[in-house]
Amino acid sequence: MFFFVGETAERTTKVINTARGCTLLIDEAYQLVPIDASRDFGREAIETIMGTVEGSNTTEDNRPAYIFAGYPEEMDRFLETNSGLLRRVTNNFMFANYTIEELFSIFVKMAKEIKFKVNISLDCATSEMAACFPTPVCARYNAGIARELLAACKSSVNKRLVDEICRSSAAPLASLSNSAMLIKEVDFLGACRAVQSKICPK
Repeated sequence: MFFFVGETAERTTKVINTARGCTLLIDEAYQLVPIDASRDFGREAIETIMGTVEGSNTTEDNRPAYIFAGYPEEMDRFLETNSGLLRRVTNNFMFANYTIEELFSIFVKMAKEIKFKVNISLDCATSEMAACFPTPVCARYNAGIARELLAACKSSVNKRLVDEICRSSAAPLASLSNSAMLIKEVDFLGACRAVQSKICPK
């Protein structure tokens, strides 16, 4: 969603109205008030939201149930930007970061959703992931690591498939098709190192 100064309140109100009586999730809510903000549309959106949390025309039945989500430090800063936020946001929940095993499970689920098969053991996968992605990195990227791994694996599979075609022009089509949708151990291990070099601080 993009906002422009002068129309923020109107567009925010439209979104709120569609969520009345339901739940409105505002993910990465702190992006409404970036540290280096040169525009005030985010604060205007927050003020519009706050006007629907309380007030004579607002009841529990017709207002959205708001969920403001984001990383802890950034959310602390977000809540401090408006004096009414701390008073109105009365329930806070802290969710634990994904474990290495959970991240691998998410990776497998994502792969299966696009019809890939994953041929790598849990022990091998989690051992390599633990070596490549320290706890602070996992905390920062969470499920983003699984998405990055899947993208890197797809690239590896494509390169491997091209190599197989070049080595054997007579390879059966069915064999190539099966190989094209199979993530092997070599693909995953290479993907871990590729993603590590991309997201981990030097």
